[in-house]
Amino acid sequence: MLCQIHIMQRVRQLLGIKHAILSAPMAGASGAALATQVTKAGGLGFLAGGYGETAVLGKELKLWHRLSAEHSSGASGKGVGIPVGVGFVSWVFDKVSE
Repeated sequence: MLCQIHIMQRVRQLLGIKHAILSAPMAGASGAALATQVTKAGGLGFLAGGYGETAVLGKELKLWHRLSAEHSSGASGKGVGIPVGVGFVSWVFDKVSE
C-alpha cells in the first residue's frame, strides 16, 4: 500500500495534477470533451490519436482548442489552456508509411 501511495504522489508531482487519474486514449471513446473534463477535475485527460486519422484528430483538436479557450476566458482570466495528452497507436505509423 505504501508503494502505491508513493507512486500516486510521484505521478501528481511529475504531471502537476491534483489527482493521479489519467484517462485512457481510446479511439472512438475519448475525445476532447472527455479529456478536458478529466483535466478540469484534477487529472490528466488524453485524446485518442488512434490510428493516425488526421481528419478525426484535427476535429478533436479544434474542439479541445475551443473548450480550452472558453475555460481560459472564464473565471480564471489567465489565458491558460487546458492541458491534455494525445495517445497514438505507434505501430500503425509503420504500416501507413509502407
